[in-house]
Amino acid sequence: MKNAENQLELKLNVLSFNANALQEASIQTLVQFFQEAAWLHAEKLNYGSDLLAKKNLAWVLSDLKLEIFRYPKWQEEIIVRTWFCGIRRIFAARDFEFYSNKYELLGHGSSNWFIIDINTRKPKRPEIYNDMMKYIYPKNIMDNITTKIEFNEPLNEIDKRKIHFSDIDWNRHVNNTNYLAFLLDALGEKFNTENIITNLYIKYLSELKYNQEFVILESKKNTEISSFRFLNLNTNKSAAEIEIMYKKRK
Repeated sequence: MKNAENQLELKLNVLSFNANALQEASIQTLVQFFQEAAWLHAEKLNYGSDLLAKKNLAWVLSDLKLEIFRYPKWQEEIIVRTWFCGIRRIFAARDFEFYSNKYELLGHGSSNWFIIDINTRKPKRPEIYNDMMKYIYPKNIMDNITTKIEFNEPLNEIDKRKIHFSDIDWNRHVNNTNYLAFLLDALGEKFNTENIITNLYIKYLSELKYNQEFVILESKKNTEISSFRFLNLNTNKSAAEIEIMYKKRK
């Protein structure tokens, strides 16, 4: 792990349990790797989860955009580079890059985070934002990533699931990376074998909690772009929305 110029570089290996049936890291694995690096970097800069927890606060991911040029293979070592790049309204912006161990750019992206009060579950703009400004690294992968995901009626239900204990994290809601696992499962073997996701945009809108049920609704824009809504059947609210771009595997 290397920390220089307000950036952090973390070396990770694609282990057997990180690889899918095609012996490559899944899109869920890449987002998990980014978040591990983000957590470590925030801790080193003294605005991480441990400090916030003492104040009954927690970081929550609002939205994330990712572009992938090549998925790393099983046993491959990759480098995750991440940095804090500024405040957007109530959001703390964090960008990231994935490299091979030969510094081939594998993918990159941008994300927005905000802080909630653990008890009220409502957003807060704490004083810590002012302290964070000195750690800004002035590089933006994608400007103004927050966009509206369009849906064309009618929506097609492609999966229905119940939230199990293994799906939730220490905030007692579905871990944000599990939405990607749910999506890959819903798309099925044929889609994942024949296609490769090149671009992802995900927005988190409300919590899914233990024992709740949800459906995944799909809206196809064309043969290369699809949008998905995760509808909580207990609250009738959208928990998340995802848009993907994909292409045929070579």
